[in-house]
Amino acid sequence: MVGGESAGGGLAAAVCMLARDRKEIRVACQMPLYPMLSNIDTESSKNNHGRVWNTRRNHIGWWFYLRGRAKKKVSPYASPAWQTDYKGLPPAYTFVGEGEPFYAETLQYVENLRKAGVPAEVDVYPTNMHAFDMLQPKKELSRKAAAAFLEHFEKAMKRNSSKAPQDT
Repeated sequence: MVGGESAGGGLAAAVCMLARDRKEIRVACQMPLYPMLSNIDTESSKNNHGRVWNTRRNHIGWWFYLRGRAKKKVSPYASPAWQTDYKGLPPAYTFVGEGEPFYAETLQYVENLRKAGVPAEVDVYPTNMHAFDMLQPKKELSRKAAAAFLEHFEKAMKRNSSKAPQDT
């Protein structure tokens, strides 16, 4: 299983793509939470004034990561939104806040997976706070997100435990 939050979620998606393409490791499940997938502004990342992460910080983050190529087409291993082939990627679960910058790219990623026949689920929460679950873990919304994540994680573990190599 591969997972991560925010930029780590984008890297998790990229690792799944690379693993599929190299055919060296089979990833059973991906859990990229509110993933940072697109180095190009999306409907929700442009002019976003959300708490914690917003358009300005997003542009700075991509600039530091990609240097001078922040607003150009790059490899999907660097910016997974550039992927055109979603077939063969592992099943996915994610969640995102409806007012945060990564809302549109997260929903697009899930839709692309589904169109390719990959099981993918997303939960959307009513917040504009990026990483709300980590920053306010005691809030009801965060507890709800954590419970849903754990439920999906446990299902993925059970689904894949019979596929794991057995010790001899």
